Amino acid sequence: MTQHVMTRKQGLFSLLGLFLLFMLPYCLAWWAYTHASWRQQLSNYGELIQPLIAFDHLHVHNTQGEPIAFDNFQGRWTLLYVQSGACSVQCEQNLVQMRQIWLALGKDAGRVSRVLATTDETSQRLRSKLQADYAGTLHALIDETGLNALHQIDVGGLYIVDPDGHVMMHYEERFNAKGVFKDISRLLRISQIG
Repeated sequence: MTQHVMTRKQGLFSLLGLFLLFMLPYCLAWWAYTHASWRQQLSNYGELIQPLIAFDHLHVHNTQGEPIAFDNFQGRWTLLYVQSGACSVQCEQNLVQMRQIWLALGKDAGRVSRVLATTDETSQRLRSKLQADYAGTLHALIDETGLNALHQIDVGGLYIVDPDGHVMMHYEERFNAKGVFKDISRLLRISQIG
């Protein structure tokens, strides 16, 4: 009789164990869904742009007035800093941060282009500074058509353009360089392109 009770208890425990084994993943998924705060460390720092904006719709051109097609970037990820007007003091600080982000990428830096797009011609001083201090940062001009294409989000600030030529992420004018670095690093790590 005692052995029969023990076998029955073991059977109940086995059944309970199997039930928990199959229900545990569902319970964990429900908890993860309802407690979103744990996901903040996995989320991106920039704002995803929906719908995506094609880089070529920005009508970016070089200082000689020739259009710059995204093909010129040879399928790389691009950090695009847009400044309405001439490059301000904040703009110059952001150029330093863009350079620091690019340098911090190490071996992956070759997969990333840097572009400063302004609505005004830069001064000779800034042009010289771009060549001396920010070598590799392309200066481009963006017109009202290009700014209008960005109307759904704040004009100005930093954008990430994917290797297919889609403007896909936006950061405020005073962006967090560490956050941008984490986002671009993650994109480079998981990307099969660029």
